[in-house]
Amino acid sequence: MANEFRTLTDHSAEYFGDTRDHWWNFDYLELMARRLSFERVRDALDVGCGVGHWGLVRLLPAGAKLSGVDREPRWVAQAAERAARIGIAERCNYRANI
Repeated sequence: MANEFRTLTDHSAEYFGDTRDHWWNFDYLELMARRLSFERVRDALDVGCGVGHWGLVRLLPAGAKLSGVDREPRWVAQAAERAARIGIAERCNYRANI
């Protein structure tokens, strides 16, 4: 599996990319969302959001918002870029919390 971040020394870099996506694949996340009643969630906080893997907001009901925080500004910027790329930016707010 590829990990474009592996050579970086930033927090959690070795766990990003395809490796993490394999562990937390979308089918598994959908199952967890059903078991945890995500359909009732209106706002969610992703602490340690990293680069915004999985588009967590896609598992929430329409109109629900996601706030993500991470201590690495680089990850926050990439999370916002990913959200824009997959069309969920209007539902996401990412911030660096150092």
